[in-house]
Amino acid sequence: MISRTARIARLAAQSGSRRVQPAATPFKLGALRSISISACEKVVAPATMDVPEPPAVVDAAAVDPLVTPFTTAPAEYVPSYINDSIMGPFDAMEFLLESLHSYPGAEWAVVIAGTTVFMRVMMFPVIMSVMRNSQRLQLITGQVKNLTDKMNAAATTDPALMKRYSNEISALFKANNCHPFKSIRGILVQMPVFMGFFFAIRRIAEADPTFAQSGGSILMPWLTDLSIADPYHICPIVTAGTMYLTVELNADGQQMQQNPMAKNVMRAFSLVVIPFTWNMPAGLFCYWITSNVMSLAQVGVLKNRAVKDALGFPPEVPKEVKPGSEPIKFIHDTRSAASSTSAAPARKTFGRKSKQSKKKKR
Repeated sequence: MISRTARIARLAAQSGSRRVQPAATPFKLGALRSISISACEKVVAPATMDVPEPPAVVDAAAVDPLVTPFTTAPAEYVPSYINDSIMGPFDAMEFLLESLHSYPGAEWAVVIAGTTVFMRVMMFPVIMSVMRNSQRLQLITGQVKNLTDKMNAAATTDPALMKRYSNEISALFKANNCHPFKSIRGILVQMPVFMGFFFAIRRIAEADPTFAQSGGSILMPWLTDLSIADPYHICPIVTAGTMYLTVELNADGQQMQQNPMAKNVMRAFSLVVIPFTWNMPAGLFCYWITSNVMSLAQVGVLKNRAVKDALGFPPEVPKEVKPGSEPIKFIHDTRSAASSTSAAPARKTFGRKSKQSKKKKR
């Protein structure tokens, strides 16, 4: 037999009311006159109650064939941009790479390397401008340093004189068509291109199944899948080696020879790159290695003085020889050598007078 309290609880659960007032009872128990909300919530409904069934799952593809369920991976490449609406440089680079791969049907390694060469050729005028600016700055380094020292010395004593020295420095930069801020143009141009390649290749590696099925072609024949890391880790090591050579040969045009600290930082960075790129997709190195090789080829071309003159480079800055590092110079006898018919040279007397000199005195 079900107790009165259980019946009241059942009525409360079925009616959904917050509070149920029981009927009159001969028992004068105040605790049974009402049941609080907490008491109703703790009572478990019996198993015989009807439990509503969950709604049936509707297949989205059956309702609308154009809708693809989110649980299934796309069978073909789905670009990250929607309806070819290019919203930024990353989308533009992704669209360019995918277009070059789809329409001509070229392999991914060739597409990435060819696009890298094309972008470096387009940036060549900017890089040349940065290198010319750096060499012009070297020609006036001594004058700028002299004026800067004078300006710093007059900063606390004579503000008017300090301003005059500052104007002289600006006039010196203008007369030689150079400025330190102009060297930043190379970084401002190359960094967006590098970031565009990086994010575009990462997107394609995750979304395009053909990227995983393609290898390194003739450029990197040991690669069979560009969407995963190089199994032999050759690409990270080659990238670090070529980057180190670009720093040593000053291939970036920033003239780091005049700033040893910056050059040491770049040397360390070329070595730190190895662990950070150890597990990156191999397709990314198709861009990175090609770009470094282009920089090294650029250095080889610019070693020819005729090419530099044609590109408008200033004359080379003479290297300063530090005291103590000069080569030993021997004093050569400028007197004409005696002929074979001339008399033999006089014998050294070591302080003693010769007989002929004594006869002349007599």
